[in-house]
Amino acid sequence: MSDDMVVLPGERCRKAREAQGMTQAQAAQRLHLSLTYLQSLDADDYERLPEATFVKGYLRNYARLLGRSEERRVGKECRSRWS
Repeated sequence: MSDDMVVLPGERCRKAREAQGMTQAQAAQRLHLSLTYLQSLDADDYERLPEATFVKGYLRNYARLLGRSEERRVGKECRSRWS
């Protein structure tokens, strides 16, 4: 991946989830989200989700599930995107 390529929060979480061998269904269950919402997060398709406040929370919780380093990165991306 080149340095100038932007990785969006959902893509970052999807890659981390896949690297841990976790399925979308497993992640959705652990996050208490519908599979449709998790698929939208993975695709960075925020138009299919509720307002930004909820999306930020979903992404933070998703990142927290995947580990501390992801949580920090995604939190920073969310603040820059929706602040």
